[in-house]
Amino acid sequence: MTRRMPQWDRRTTLGQAIIPAALLALVALVGALTWQAHRSDASQRAMAETALRDYAGFAAWQYSRDAADFVNETARNTLNTLMNQGLFRGRVDRTRLIGPERLARFGSSMACGIGSEARFAFRLDLPGGDLHLAGDDPGEPTRRAIIERFTALAPQKVSRPGTPIRLVVDTLGGVPRAIAYAVIRLDDEPLAVYGVEAAPEALLDGLRSIARNRPLLPPSLVQNRPLDSLFALEVRRADGGLLLALGDAPGSRLSASHAMHADDGALTTTVTLHAGTAGLLLIGGMPATRLPMHGLLLAASIALAGMALLQLRRGRDLARLRTRFVANVSHELRTPLAQISMFSETLLLERERSPDERQQFLSVIFREARRLSHLVESVLSFSRAEAGPRTLRPEPRDVGADVRDAVHAFAPLAESAGVDLRVSGDDEAWALVEPCSLRQVLVNLLDNAVKFGPEGQRVTVHVAHGERHVQVAVDDEGPGIPVADRRRLFEPFTQGEHVRMRTGSGAGIGLAVVAELVSAHGGHAWIEDAPGGRGARVVFTLPAVATGPRDDDWRDGEPEDATATMAGERGVAVPAGALAFHGAAK
Repeated sequence: MTRRMPQWDRRTTLGQAIIPAALLALVALVGALTWQAHRSDASQRAMAETALRDYAGFAAWQYSRDAADFVNETARNTLNTLMNQGLFRGRVDRTRLIGPERLARFGSSMACGIGSEARFAFRLDLPGGDLHLAGDDPGEPTRRAIIERFTALAPQKVSRPGTPIRLVVDTLGGVPRAIAYAVIRLDDEPLAVYGVEAAPEALLDGLRSIARNRPLLPPSLVQNRPLDSLFALEVRRADGGLLLALGDAPGSRLSASHAMHADDGALTTTVTLHAGTAGLLLIGGMPATRLPMHGLLLAASIALAGMALLQLRRGRDLARLRTRFVANVSHELRTPLAQISMFSETLLLERERSPDERQQFLSVIFREARRLSHLVESVLSFSRAEAGPRTLRPEPRDVGADVRDAVHAFAPLAESAGVDLRVSGDDEAWALVEPCSLRQVLVNLLDNAVKFGPEGQRVTVHVAHGERHVQVAVDDEGPGIPVADRRRLFEPFTQGEHVRMRTGSGAGIGLAVVAELVSAHGGHAWIEDAPGGRGARVVFTLPAVATGPRDDDWRDGEPEDATATMAGERGVAVPAGALAFHGAAK
């Protein structure tokens, strides 16, 4: 038959499971909110960047439109001779075609368009492909490139209204060139192509003037700020080569491009806004990212949840330790109570067989009552320490004498366990102590030494008077205490693994009470190896005083000595749980 779990136990187990689940759910909720906030931030920034790219696209379009007008005007001015000859009006035949030398006045600053910087001019007769040049000879590769390029270009109809004069900026014959050209037609059939060539740099002054003098962004927003503080502008040829670059915007993603029509030079304009321009074009500027704050909040929630889970685990461990403590104390109480009850009943029923046996029974009752009293005192001391701050009333005492008294009082318990108790060291060692607390410390240490040591061992208490401290050490001949366990044993409800395996007894509060009381006196407690390497030595120190009190130092129970006055009627407030540890080398 399966044993059912009690209802209160089920509720406790369920509650312990709900708390971690709730903490994890809370962390997940904070993570989800952080993710949503991050997505919202990213969406707002994306919308802002889209709006800024639209501004950049508007600026690129505005510049491309003005640049197209400039390029077309430059082409018309360069080939105005063709218009003056009337080659675009009425019926034209080959007899009216002029030579390329009449298109440009080479080296003349009075020439229009790019003619002032023209390097050569040409006429390409169609459909035969005869090329006539004037000016500098561009070389055979350029000749072939011109014939090929403009033979293919001539049959194309002009897609824009107006005079069929255009300008192309591209690489021909391996050299970047700006060529203003026009196609002469006979009955809509291409008759010849005229052109004037110059370096693309001939266009730079006009292109720069457009960028500096035309409002590419709304003037009401950017006002009169200089160009290079707002955006960077690039103009590239049809082959992708850089023609013009104004300003610099490193690392900015706020860019947009606009390509001119092939009839307008096929140039591509790219405008890249500076990051600081967002504050001018957008109300409130670019939304600031809150990702660091969101990450900090998420990390804080994870850390707090982790701390809560850790504290919950520690609470569960503490509850388990308290349960074991109650079981251990119950076991420790059961043995002396059983002894007292059994021998008391024997005496009450007058079943002793001799006066010696009666005396033995009384001795056992007295010994077990004292053992029970020591255990109760330890539990009460531990309970007072956990309840809150406590007040000690220390006074100058001869620690050596108090140690001898405590050992004498503990002798019956040691004798029953076959333990030989010894006291050594200074006869007089004066310290500022509370007698009851010092006795409790000594009883706890002696009880541990007897309880966890072998039968027949010798337990020695050493007293040494120093300049600033009185040191008391309790040596046993037991198995010793591993170094890794020494600090931990001063924590409440803690026992060494070797102790539980050997005896399974003990409440686990003896050394915790020792550390608490010693710390309350301003001393330290630690564990080290006993002399000779056999057994353990528990050492504690107390603040020393130079000499004992004289009769004239006390009046009506009040100490006149300054040190004693500090620990007199006012007492010494001791915080609960104030444990102090000391290394063996100290």
